[in-house]
Amino acid sequence: MQKELRDIIRKMIERAKNYPFDIPNYSYVFINGNAFKLVKFNLHSLMDSIIQVNEGRQKLRRYLHLKKIDLSLDFPDCFPVLAYGSNASFMQLQEKFSNFNDHVVIPVIKAYLFDFDVVYSAHYSPYGSIPATLQYSPKTVVKTFVAYLTKPQLDHLHETEKNYCFGKLFNIQLVLENNAVLREIFAYLSLHNCLYINGTHIALSAINAKNRIFPQMNEVEVLTLVRDIIEKDKDLDTFILENIRNPKIREERIKKLKLMSRKFSYKYWKVQI
Repeated sequence: MQKELRDIIRKMIERAKNYPFDIPNYSYVFINGNAFKLVKFNLHSLMDSIIQVNEGRQKLRRYLHLKKIDLSLDFPDCFPVLAYGSNASFMQLQEKFSNFNDHVVIPVIKAYLFDFDVVYSAHYSPYGSIPATLQYSPKTVVKTFVAYLTKPQLDHLHETEKNYCFGKLFNIQLVLENNAVLREIFAYLSLHNCLYINGTHIALSAINAKNRIFPQMNEVEVLTLVRDIIEKDKDLDTFILENIRNPKIREERIKKLKLMSRKFSYKYWKVQI
């Protein structure tokens, strides 16, 4: 029993340290818990996009038909949502949609966002990580993804994003993998603002970017940096575990992080809900 408990604790701590989890370097379609590489996507007819299935290729429409998934999708009927952090990971999508009451088919398209960067938010997630948010960063080009969600899927995702507000960015340049350009996009932005330490924001080293102006760190490095400021003498794993298991401690530490934060500085955006 003690070994099982130790294994559970170890996995909880490892998960916190591994944010933003495994993000692929390609577009894919998330279908009922599995990810299929998107070989070719059709912006005008989503169901005619081509996915890789084992060693072969199939139209999405054909695959869903064979699997008896009665679901009609099209880009005009979906909400394009920026997936710049863990929402780009199919492992995270597996968890967030594990209790969804219908089939789940979500195209996740690789893209490049100009004049922004992915930085650490000034809060801890319930699973112990310091998660991501966006910050304006002129001339930076960051690799990201766009998830196309149905209204029920989007409503469900809202319930998993209690530390974020849902807004819309305008006057942007977001280039999809097929070179289509979006000038506006829905996005989740941290309610706790962007972490700001030693006169700078901190970018996620796990997210590739060109012309990055902020210093970058991985999850363990930023957790250690913040631990050193808040409780330097505490073992890092103990510090992480306390944030996971004790909501009161976590909230008190979030209050301290918010003293080391700056607001999202891009002015062309509007809260949607």
